[in-house]
Amino acid sequence: MSLARTISLATASLALAASAHAAGDFAFDYTYDRDELASIAGAERVFEDLHDQIEDECRFSAFTQRFTLARKVTEQCVAETLEEAVQDIDAPHLNAVFEAWDAGSV
Repeated sequence: MSLARTISLATASLALAASAHAAGDFAFDYTYDRDELASIAGAERVFEDLHDQIEDECRFSAFTQRFTLARKVTEQCVAETLEEAVQDIDAPHLNAVFEAWDAGSV
């Protein structure tokens, strides 16, 4: 029997020196299967799905920005929100996948 868990995420204020109009804050719920986190392969699938959903939210949030600024805002938003989500989920394999991604290894 798998145990699904939902976490609620909200971005912190995104402040970029070059932006007077940083992407607005957003909140969304993310549901995942805790059993997936029992292995690296499962954690990688959860991480990829979480990353994609956060990126979509961040991209939408930054939609009205100029392309270059929107890309930087999106990248910062993804990194910050993904780190918060991984910390909230708090699963060793997912933490390892995030650390590899954060170091540029994934």
